[in-house]
Amino acid sequence: MLTTSNVSMIQAGKYYGKDDYYARTLTKEDFWFGNGLLSPLGDSIPNPNQTTIVPLTHPDYEAIRNSLKEEFPPDSKKLAIDITFSPPKSVPIAMLNPTLKYDLIDAHNQAVKRVLSFIEENHVIWRKHTNKDNKTEHIQTKNALFACLQHRVSREQDPQLHTHCLLFRKTMVNGKIMTIEDRFIHSNQYLFSLMYDNELCRALQERNIPIREANSPDHKNNHFEISGVSDVLIDHFSKRKHQIQHYQETHGFSDTWEGAHAAGLASRKAKPPEDLLALEKVWQQDIKELGGFSVQKISPTNEPLRALEIDTLMKSSIDALQEKAYAFSKSDVMIEVYKQGMMMGITLPELENAFDNHLQSHLIRVGFRHLNNEPYYTTPKNMARAKYIDNILLTPKIEDYSALSPEIATEQVESISKELKESQGWELSKGQKEAVKLMLSTSDKYVAIEGIAGSGKTTMLEQAKTLYDTQGVKVIGMAFTGKAAEAMESEAAIPSQTIHKYLNQLSPSTPHDNWDFSAVKKADNPEVWIVDESSMLTDHLLSNILEASEKRNAKVVFLGDPNQLLPIGTGNAFARMTQESNEQVPTVRMREINRQEEGSNLRKTVEALSGKFDNIEKTSPLAYIDENIKEIPQRDYRINSVIADFFNYTPEEQDKTAILVARNNDRNELNQRIHERLVKDKHLSSERVLSSINQYGAEEAKPYSVGEKIIFTKNDYKIKDTNGGTVGIKNGQIGKIIDINGPKVTVETNTKQQITFNSREYKHFDYGYAMTTFKAQGLTVDNALIMHDSTQRSSNTRNKIYVDVSRAKKSVKIFTDDKEALVKQAKRFQQKITASTFSPRPTQNKERNLNNAQNTKTKTLER
Repeated sequence: MLTTSNVSMIQAGKYYGKDDYYARTLTKEDFWFGNGLLSPLGDSIPNPNQTTIVPLTHPDYEAIRNSLKEEFPPDSKKLAIDITFSPPKSVPIAMLNPTLKYDLIDAHNQAVKRVLSFIEENHVIWRKHTNKDNKTEHIQTKNALFACLQHRVSREQDPQLHTHCLLFRKTMVNGKIMTIEDRFIHSNQYLFSLMYDNELCRALQERNIPIREANSPDHKNNHFEISGVSDVLIDHFSKRKHQIQHYQETHGFSDTWEGAHAAGLASRKAKPPEDLLALEKVWQQDIKELGGFSVQKISPTNEPLRALEIDTLMKSSIDALQEKAYAFSKSDVMIEVYKQGMMMGITLPELENAFDNHLQSHLIRVGFRHLNNEPYYTTPKNMARAKYIDNILLTPKIEDYSALSPEIATEQVESISKELKESQGWELSKGQKEAVKLMLSTSDKYVAIEGIAGSGKTTMLEQAKTLYDTQGVKVIGMAFTGKAAEAMESEAAIPSQTIHKYLNQLSPSTPHDNWDFSAVKKADNPEVWIVDESSMLTDHLLSNILEASEKRNAKVVFLGDPNQLLPIGTGNAFARMTQESNEQVPTVRMREINRQEEGSNLRKTVEALSGKFDNIEKTSPLAYIDENIKEIPQRDYRINSVIADFFNYTPEEQDKTAILVARNNDRNELNQRIHERLVKDKHLSSERVLSSINQYGAEEAKPYSVGEKIIFTKNDYKIKDTNGGTVGIKNGQIGKIIDINGPKVTVETNTKQQITFNSREYKHFDYGYAMTTFKAQGLTVDNALIMHDSTQRSSNTRNKIYVDVSRAKKSVKIFTDDKEALVKQAKRFQQKITASTFSPRPTQNKERNLNNAQNTKTKTLER
């Protein structure tokens, strides 16, 4: 593995001096590396042969540090970037066998040097800023100076070979010494780490040292170990790893890579001045007591198909990436190949060759992103899909898809709003009225309604459905999640199901997600499809909806909120079609909020997070609820505070309260502890152990009680209600257990339906007190308790915080480890690469007049 961190003048001094008395037992094991040795950067370093790698000694190391004292204060972490390379734990253990020691060190050093060469060639970058046109250019200098210091002991006195490679932040550009931009090193840490692992794996294979695959406990991060070194030994000599894990748990650090890194830094202690030879004797004794190890070198093998296997891996990696993003960088491809081919030990030249081969057939360069200074590529499949979407949405339609003229639609909508005012005391908002009029009166086949959270989209749909019914138009609802489909059906009276289920019905004989609509026929009567949660649509899903609607000749209304969580997969279809500067379809934007009380601070916060205010970068979008934000650095105390606030509510209020988190590990702990507290306080009874499927797909048994709030985690449309009628269960649906009779569980859902399922057959349910933001989309509650962990950077974006805060009608409380970080993350919208990222979209080539559908062709929706 590989880690990166910035170091100061003081820290850099400790790397050599403090370890010098016991860590340096091999000749020339420390070295200088890089083209900087051939430039003025390395003038003070002895280099008689003018090479890019020379031995490092303490005096010349100190000379380089001292030459930079004037520019970098002692405590400023800008002197150098520490790139630390650490092999799997079995390598330093196996080094205790003298016959393997030098092969293993050579293999490690070979891998280190190859990665450093790649970093110098591609990621040592100087930022050039020109005052004239106020532009920034990133220049690859290909010139760096690395001080590589090798250590072989961990802070807990275990064997741990690792090399600190200090990249001094100075480089040569046109004969001048400039400063390196460090973010390009840190942001590519994962790529460098995978490259080192692969290069090391190959170097070991070249030396006939056997390796085995080793899975991490979470089955997410595959790695390798040397065959013959047991897991017992590896675990015994991993005291530092266990120390960090314990520190994470007891000091409230998040259960993430970032949390582990932070805990590692916080728990560091100085290495005691032990003698390496004395330590090796202790290690040898421990190994003997634990059964020893035996590493037998293997005979070299012929690999005639290796190039073909790597080429196949390249193709499968590109296929995987094209389903995640519209376009991706070469670094993205390299990461995917390195992950898939870890046990092969794919070297950089082999990967480069395979990549170049696929440039001819499977990749198309689409542009350059200055954010990471790399060209981006897409695939013919992704490009064709994006073009298909544009062609369908932008091609003028011959038929008129309006149900009412603009004048009649306006009259009908005003009449409905007046009746609501007289009978219920409220009327439709301006956005709701415009949305209904657009749906009914525009001649366009495809339209979009962009409504921020709480703007009354469901209420608007209910009125539109009423008007469509009067015109004999069939309205079909579909949504990305079953929960949203259920809400459309129960609250807007629109028969609804998930998008996947509806498309499966149109194409029943094809595999899931691989639909064939060639046999679909035109509808006999006018149809309008309402596609809710359209912000979750990928290009793949949108293209299939468009193809199916073309066959059925159905009008489609896309309903969504681009501020919410982005789709998981290729593209960001809804944002593309509704982009204000160049919208692809007629769009109404519902910006008035009805969910929160008018004038309330909560309502202002939702508006700020939605982008309504222009000064978002200068002020905090959470400023209106600042007094409801609690900063509690330690995770355990933070969880206790969330639970305490939850139990300050009455049982009735708890039913209308949601606890929202970013990650499942926080959700699981909160749910378990709330369940235990409810049982202890006798709010739950008749506790029974039931088996269910967790988020990892594994079956686990835990207690459930009558009165338990649960959430369903998978659709099942065959489940019946207590009267025997088929109602089904929808993913994300919430309910309360009212009876447990053996394996049979009866639940009253949030729509007051009572359903019974056999827990031996349907196992996809869990406690429903806390939930992830992803599951909470579409949910409305009175109160929201939000647990925020700033180290979960990839999860915590403005999109996520917007969804969390906008769930509540009455009150929100945020519990964070870092208030300042929370505010920063609440300003950052998540970005997704689409076809529009690299080139302007084609504009609509017909004039639209949303107030006069008669400007288009003569056929009506009654075709």
